This record gives sequence, structure tokens and C-alpha cells, in this order.
Amino acid sequence: MCIRDRVENQLGLLVAPGTARVYEILERFALGQRGPNDVRLLAMNILSQEGQHPPGELVRFWDEELDEWHDVQLMAFEIKEPETSAYSEEVIDLLGAGMEARHAGDSEKAIALLQQALEIDPHCGQAAHNLGVIMLQDEDDPSGREWIARAIEIEPDYVFPYGTMAKLLIVDGKLNEAMEYLDVFPKQREITPEAYIVYQEALIRLALARDDYEIAERTLENLEDMFPGHPTVVHIRDFWETHEATFDIFGRLGDSLGYLQDYWLQSTHRKHNRMLNAPISPSDDVRACLDRLTKDDALTVTAKRLGLRGYGRKAELIESIARRLFEPGLLQDVVNDLTEPHRDASVSYTHLTLPTKRIV
Repeated sequence: MCIRDRVENQLGLLVAPGTARVYEILERFALGQRGPNDVRLLAMNILSQEGQHPPGELVRFWDEELDEWHDVQLMAFEIKEPETSAYSEEVIDLLGAGMEARHAGDSEKAIALLQQALEIDPHCGQAAHNLGVIMLQDEDDPSGREWIARAIEIEPDYVFPYGTMAKLLIVDGKLNEAMEYLDVFPKQREITPEAYIVYQEALIRLALARDDYEIAERTLENLEDMFPGHPTVVHIRDFWETHEATFDIFGRLGDSLGYLQDYWLQSTHRKHNRMLNAPISPSDDVRACLDRLTKDDALTVTAKRLGLRGYGRKAELIESIARRLFEPGLLQDVVNDLTEPHRDASVSYTHLTLPTKRIV
């Protein structure tokens, strides 16, 4: 049992008597300024589950890491996989086959399979949602939005399309409307890990759109703590650190560029230091060690500078960089890609350090 589960069990035992005095003590701790953020948030969410605060309520919370007060939204749901599915086995098979076809690059087949699932079960929100996502992302078909909206209409309790609609509205700059869709999540009693990640991703993008970079970073760090190595979480981190949209944000901010670059660098170092401080156990494999002892952004920049793709599994990325470093002519290729002043400086430096090898 992990530390978080042990703490949650202990807090659960504490509130078991259900007396007003117990609730008062726990709330004083949760809304106070002593104790780790995650433990106090957990205490507050337990109070919400106990009916002391309605789900979705905003409360003033002291962030010990940021050293400031800010509003947080209470969530009373339990993160767990569903024990049963609302869909028939035939529909489940079609849903799975549809996503397999999409991952194989056959969007046309995926769309046909999902439409078939909807013919069998017209109230299958998952099929409508996946169909809309494929049409938007793979086919560049704006009618995909209508399918996502239809998913909400035909199966209101299926929360994925709420997160997708929120992310689309964030791109449109309609932040208040996006928040209305996200308000659905804290009011759930149960939510799957994947749906929770979608919710947190939308909150991160919303924070970025509002220039709340500290909040976005903390939200992402908490998500990484809860789901280490999850592919979607890794993708969100890649978006945060290396995606071109990041630099588009910087470019629009003009005079704030220097400050944000400094902040981005500090937050990256902070994450790396957190990984370094985590002990490596004998059971950790090579991939786990590489994740802790290397920086994603540094690997990406290095790979791109060497003419390699800057994404993929970390171990493979490191291997490709290592192979490239031993290729003849690498130094010449790198110099050729530099601007003229930098090229002249590098040539002069190389002449001093490697007099037997001339680079022109």
C-alpha cells in the first residue's frame, strides 16, 4: 500500500465517528497553513464526500509550495475502474476494433466501426465521442464537434466528451464556457483514471490560457505523482515542455518573454530535482532510471540539433543520440546548421582545441 493510500485510510478512520467535533478538527487542518498540500487536499475532499461541503465548491486553500492562498475546487468522486459496462459485448468489441483501426492509421475503417456501434446502441456516448474526435483530428472535419455534442446529449453521464468540448472551447478562447463543461467532473461520484486525466489535462490547458503557469505546473506535477509513466500524462508533459505551441505562447507575450523563459527553466529544474531526490530501488528497471536521471527537454533539443526526431521512448532516443555522436562528419553537419557568427566562433574554437582537424 502506497503512502497516499495509508494516509487516506487513516483520515477515513478519523472521520468514521461522524461527529461535528471531528469534522471541525479535520476542516481546521485542511484549511490551515500546516501540513503537505496533498494531505490537506485529501482531507478536504474527504469532508466533501462526508457531505460537509458540496462537490464543486470553491474554497480558499493555502499552497505551502507557492506560499500563497488560492481557490481550489472540491472533488468528492472516487477514482476507480468501473466494475461493469453499460454497453453490450458486441458494442464493446466494435469500440475496441474502431480504436485499433485508428491507431493503425485506418480512420475510414474506424469511423465505419463506430457508426456500426451507434446503429446497435444509439445511446452509446463513447462511440459518438470517439467518432467526433477522429473526424476532427484525423479527417479535419468540423462536423466532429457535432458528434461530440451528441455524445453528451445521448449519454449525459459519460464524462469524456465534456473534457473534449472544454479543450476545444479553450482553443477558441471561450474560457468561461469551457469551465462550465469542466464543472461536471467534480460532481461525479466515481470517475475512471482516464477520465480524471482528461479532466486534469483540460484544467492545465485552461490555466495556460489564463497565464496561470504556476497552477498549471503544480496540477501537472500532481498528475505525474498519481499516474507515473501513464502515456497520456507523458504526452501532457511533452506538450508542456517541448511542443511548438509553448513557443507560440511565449511569442504572443512580448515583454513577458524573458520572465516566462526563466520560469519555464526553473520549473523544469524543479521537476528534475524531484526525480533525483526519489530513491532508486533495486527493483527499478533501466527505463525507470533513465526517466529520473535524464531531462526530457534536454534530450529533445539535443536530438533535434543532431538531425534526429525529438520524440519517442526515452531509451531509444538516448540510443539514437549515442549512435549519432559517433558518426563521421557529425561536427561538420552541426557547424553547417549554425548562423554565420556562431559558425565562425565554433570554427575558431575547433581550431584551438583540435588543430589536426580542419573544419570549413
